[in-house]
Amino acid sequence: MNKDFFEGIHESDPIADTVELSIFYEILSDLMTEPLVVLDFRRKDFHYMPNNDLSLCGYTQEETIEMGYHFFKEAIHPEDLSFWIAVHDAILNSLNNDDLHACEVNYFSFQLQIKNALATSKNTKYLLINIKLKPQWHKEQLRYGICMFSSSFMKKQDYKLCAHYNNRDHYDYCFKTKEWTHHKFSPLGRRQMEMLVWAQQGLSLKDTADKMNISIKTIENMRHELFYKWEVNSIEQALQYASNHRLLFH
Repeated sequence: MNKDFFEGIHESDPIADTVELSIFYEILSDLMTEPLVVLDFRRKDFHYMPNNDLSLCGYTQEETIEMGYHFFKEAIHPEDLSFWIAVHDAILNSLNNDDLHACEVNYFSFQLQIKNALATSKNTKYLLINIKLKPQWHKEQLRYGICMFSSSFMKKQDYKLCAHYNNRDHYDYCFKTKEWTHHKFSPLGRRQMEMLVWAQQGLSLKDTADKMNISIKTIENMRHELFYKWEVNSIEQALQYASNHRLLFH
């Protein structure tokens, strides 16, 4: 394990800058249902950590902030720790070297297994979460990573890193070759989008078919086409894919 990854710079930042951003993150976090975590790439600590069970992994807010990046050693599944370091380095290197045309990148998405603060048995010790990380530049330098956490609907870790662009194209990263592969944005049809919106609102196949005035068989075929195209196995996973790629609301 790379020890340098966990060691940050401990010098102080100008108070005005840090206080102003912290207030902004606090206000933004109050409006959101998902935990909002802000990484400080330069100092290798947390610029903002909410008082939320999902992101704190059983620790207190104060303990987490005090640990900085050492928190990851305690919170992330041992099998995923090296993956997280590789993701972290790939994001920073690609943006700093402008491999991805940094000004066009909207956010990155990936999954991690983290400690489950609500676990009641050894079988539920870790929880698979979906993370969206938006890079933020401060004084013309890549400084912060604004992260949104949500429980993943995937059944297992896929060890993938994806970069999402403002025009909704996306790039997949290959950790072996350290190269990005471009994928052109493929929009949903109006009926596909409507079907997913009703599913997002919890409607059954029958209720969705009634809403759209089509047969249940047609709804099933529409779902299966998307499952095959997106390589997912359930409507919940399809909705997460659509959310990650901003296919429903953007």
